[in-house]
Order: sequence, then C-alpha cells, then structure tokens
Amino acid sequence: MIGGSGMAGGWIHNFTTNFSDRIEIIGLADVNTDVLTAQGETLGISTSQRFTDFNEACASVKADFCGIAVPPQFHSPAAIAAMENGMPVICEKPIADTLDAAKAMVHTAQKTGLPCAIIQNYRYANNKQELIRIRDEGRLGRLQHIVGRYACDYRRYLSWGKEWRHDMDFALLFEGSVHHLDMLRFLSGGDCETLIGFGWNPEWSSFQHYSSGLYMMRMDNG
Repeated sequence: MIGGSGMAGGWIHNFTTNFSDRIEIIGLADVNTDVLTAQGETLGISTSQRFTDFNEACASVKADFCGIAVPPQFHSPAAIAAMENGMPVICEKPIADTLDAAKAMVHTAQKTGLPCAIIQNYRYANNKQELIRIRDEGRLGRLQHIVGRYACDYRRYLSWGKEWRHDMDFALLFEGSVHHLDMLRFLSGGDCETLIGFGWNPEWSSFQHYSSGLYMMRMDNG
C-alpha cells in the first residue's frame, strides 16, 4: 500500500474492516514516518516492510497488487514502479496530474500486461443507479444533454482537508470534477469524445490555482 493517511487511511480502514478475509496489507510506504509507524503497528507490518520511498517498497514487497492513494503528482511514478515490479495497480483518482504522466501509465500497463485500475465511486451510489434504471426504462425519453453542478464552501484554507489540495494546480478539476465527469459519462451511457472548458480563481479564494471551472463534454453516442 502506497499512502497511509487521509484517503489512504480510509482505504486501509475499509480493506481491514470489510475485506479482512480477502485482503492482507503486507507492505506500506509513506513519507510521514509517524504515519508509517502508527499504521504499521496497527496492521502488524514488520519494520522491514515499511518504507518512506515507494520505489524501494515496490522493489522489495512481493504482493498480489498495489494500492495507491497519494497526491496526484505521484500517481504515475508510483503506478509505474509497481507495474514494473510485477504488481497490478488500483489507484485513487485522477489518473495523473498531466497527460504525459497518464500516457506513461497506459504505456507501462500495455508493456507489462498488468491491469491499472482507477477508482471512481460516484456511479455506484444508489441515486445514480436509480437514475440509470429510470433512463433505461425510457421514462426520461431520449436524452439530449445532461447538466451537472458542484458547489462546496472551501473558502477557508484547509477546509478541504489537506494543504496540498489548496496549493496544487487545477484543484477543482483533479480533486473534484474527475468524479463528476465520470458520473456524467456513466449517466449518458457514452464515452467522452471531446472535452473543452476553462477555469478561474476568485480573488477571495483560499486556493493558489483554479478553484472554479466550466467544462463541456461531447459524448460518442451523441
């Protein structure tokens, strides 16, 4: 497991609480040594299987798969390290922080023949599943377009949980909108053919980069 706190901590809790009969975390990497020690002790991971460098972890731990839940700029190098060391990957969204980094992940997955799955959970929520049922029953008629809006009060610094979310580039797009874009993809029944849009950052924002945005997708099913 690469990552031990925040979202990664949630993964670990869910794995050990709900799937203890199927999943055992045998290695852990985190740059925060306090987190590494605390989670390692809780999970019963030996000190030899705790790492502050994910490259070392991937080269040393022999696992059935690697879970990755770290800030977006580390997704690609961590996933590539895992796949190059023979491990399939399940990674937190977004795919990566740049298009080139995402392409590198795809290339490595194709080269190694190993799956690299990206977590998206909105489509599995009960209300989204109900919308799909209503759509498939024809009760909405033929879909022409779908509009989604996301708004949340993150004006205060750290209100979105971690410093890096307020300091990173494209915080809304990478940490929020990827959920909504995938949700719209699911509801439409198609895949995105073209994505256009722009972002901006109000002067009173607690974010260093775009915290607002307007995006439009053209789907391949019309």
